[in-house]
Amino acid sequence: MPSEIIEDARYGKILVKYYASSRCIRVRASGGQLVVTTHPHASRDRILEAVGLFMAKYSDALNRQKRPPIGPGYRLEHEYYTVSVAEGSHRDACFRVSRSGQATTLLCPAGFDCQSPEGQTALRNAVRMVLRGYAQRLLPAMLREEAARWGFKVTGVSISSATRKWGCCSSAGRITLSCYMMLLPPELMRFVILHELCHTVEMNHGERFKALLDKVSGGNRARMEAALRKFTPEV
Repeated sequence: MPSEIIEDARYGKILVKYYASSRCIRVRASGGQLVVTTHPHASRDRILEAVGLFMAKYSDALNRQKRPPIGPGYRLEHEYYTVSVAEGSHRDACFRVSRSGQATTLLCPAGFDCQSPEGQTALRNAVRMVLRGYAQRLLPAMLREEAARWGFKVTGVSISSATRKWGCCSSAGRITLSCYMMLLPPELMRFVILHELCHTVEMNHGERFKALLDKVSGGNRARMEAALRKFTPEV
């Protein structure tokens, strides 16, 4: 698979990957960079035109990926929990966890390099595992409460670490919710749950689905969907 870097004054460095099987030009944001996949005969002008057409969307994606580093002093506060990172005095390679009520502190090993890419990955994974624990305790109960309230039938619920979607529902009525829902305000957590519950009745996003979601969300579907787009499912 041949590839090249195109440097442009407007968009910076663009990684272009060429596939003989490609039938169109696709642009995405990955790791803080624009990545284009296209057929080998696409011209530079056509590639830059495609980037320009979608740049507003991808600029938002790039900004979301430029996340502030995690280290001692980091604090994630929510109505249902608090997660913070602090320096520890232990010498082993593992993070230690200290809990008090709904507050969790991750203690880094002495001398741990928080600023390295490996350190940042390890810290984000540790925060994700804490969020997953909170999600497992809270989200299934919230879902079952809403299902009982509105008369939805659910065959099961599980928690994932998905970053591409907040939740999904199978044709059998089993709902999976991302642990990153714990980053959402309570009203949006409830809205995602209602969205997936509506899929137990309507599997697509057609007009009947929209009408049902509007009904159970008190007519707030459009407002909630707009608010939800401002959040990214990742730490």
